[in-house]
Amino acid sequence: MAIYVLGHKNPDTDATAAPIIASYVFEKLFNIKSTPILQGKPNKETYFVFKHFEIEMPEIVTSYTPEDKFIVVDTTNPGELPDDIMEHEILGIVDHHKLAGLQTKVPVFTYIRPLGSSATVLLDLFEKFGHALDEMPANILKLSLSAILSDTLNLTSPTTTEQDKNYVQKISQMFDIDHNDLANQMFEAKSDVSDLSGMDIVNYDAKKYEFGGKSVHVGVFETVKPDNVLAKYDEIKSALQEFQSSQGYDYALLFVVDILNQDAYYIRYNEQVDALIKRSFDVIEETDKYYKIPGVVSRKKQIVPVLEKALAG
Repeated sequence: MAIYVLGHKNPDTDATAAPIIASYVFEKLFNIKSTPILQGKPNKETYFVFKHFEIEMPEIVTSYTPEDKFIVVDTTNPGELPDDIMEHEILGIVDHHKLAGLQTKVPVFTYIRPLGSSATVLLDLFEKFGHALDEMPANILKLSLSAILSDTLNLTSPTTTEQDKNYVQKISQMFDIDHNDLANQMFEAKSDVSDLSGMDIVNYDAKKYEFGGKSVHVGVFETVKPDNVLAKYDEIKSALQEFQSSQGYDYALLFVVDILNQDAYYIRYNEQVDALIKRSFDVIEETDKYYKIPGVVSRKKQIVPVLEKALAG
C-alpha cells in the first residue's frame, strides 16, 4: 500500500510542484508520509523550473493497487484524475478551483481557497496551523514561488490575490530572487514550440468539462510568442479536427494566450465551434485562422464560466 499525492493530468508547474509541497505539508501537519507523483509528462516551463533550482522531478505513475490511497491537489474534477480514483481512499484534498464532482468514501480533510495557485493554498494552510514560512525547506519555497508565478502569469492574471503577491514578495526576498526575471525565463521556456506537433499543442495544457450535457475539451497554450504558435496553424487545425472526432468531444477548443499583451487567440477549425465562440466572447479581430479576444488570459475565471453559461442555456 502506498499513499500518493497527485495533481491533474497534463501537469503544469503548479500541478507538478503542488504534490511535492503537499507531501511535505501533510507530513508536518498530520504525520502522513506520502509520495508525490505525476500522471503525465509536464511542460517545458516546468522542466525549466526543476532544472533551474536543481530539484528532482516526481515520477510518472499510472498504475495503482486497490489498497493505494491518495491526497489530491489542484483539482476536484474526476476527469482529470485516475479513472478509478473514487474507488480509492482519499486522505485529503487541497485546491483553488471550484468543486467539480470528486466524491470520497468517508469525510476527509479538505482545504479549498479562491487563491491564485494550489501552492498558495498550501502555504496558507501551513501558516494556518501555526507554522512560519522560514521553517520550510528551500526547495519547497522555490517550487511554491515558481508555481504561483506560473498560475498567476507573474501576478497579472485576474485570479491573482493579495496572498499570492505577499508570498511572491516574501519568498523572493528570502532567496534574493528577481521574480520578474524568473517569470520571464519560465515563460520563454514555455513558449518554445519548435519540437511540438499540432497534437502536442492541443493537449499541452488541457482540461475536460461537462457543460449542459456537452463534453468540452478546453486547451490553453500560454506564450510570450503567439506568432510562433499561430505559424503552426495548419498542423493545429488538423489536430483539433482529429482530436474532436477520435475522442468524441462535442467541442474541442484551443486558446493561445499572449501573456505579455493579455489577449487570447481562439484557433478556428469548425464552423459549429466557431459560432459558439463568436456568440460567447467579445471578438475584436477575425481571420480565417483565429478570433482575437482581448483581456482573456484565465481559463478558470474568463473562459470556462463563459462557456458553461453559453452551453447551459
